[in-house]
Formats: sequence, structure tokens, C-alpha cells
Amino acid sequence: MPAGSPMDKVEAANRAIREAARNPRIIDTLERIAIQVETSSVADFTRDVRDNHAHWAQVVKAVGFDPME
Repeated sequence: MPAGSPMDKVEAANRAIREAARNPRIIDTLERIAIQVETSSVADFTRDVRDNHAHWAQVVKAVGFDPME
């Protein structure tokens, strides 16, 4: 969802996705293409994205990567 989406819409989408992720047919289909189903709350997902961004920003800086070179 776009940044700044209303939280009630974000929560509704999260509930729908979590419900779909419990469907055995969906789980089976995704696992056949090597996708492991994992769900979380909106708050947990937000924290994970923020933490991953911070981690990889440090890695990129440490190796001196410059996408403009």
C-alpha cells in the first residue's frame, strides 16, 4: 500500500492477507514455488522493514557501494 494510507485500510488489508495465508490451497501453491508463508501484524512488519533498511544501509555504506559509479 502507498505510504500514508489510512491505518484502517492498512489493517483491513493485513487481515485479508492473513486470512488468505491460512488457506491450505494458497499455502500449497506458494510452497511449490519456494515461497514460505509468514504473516505478522502491521506494527511488526513496519518494524522489520525499518530494521532491515537500517541494516542494509550500513552494509552498503561499509562496502563503499555507489550506485552512480
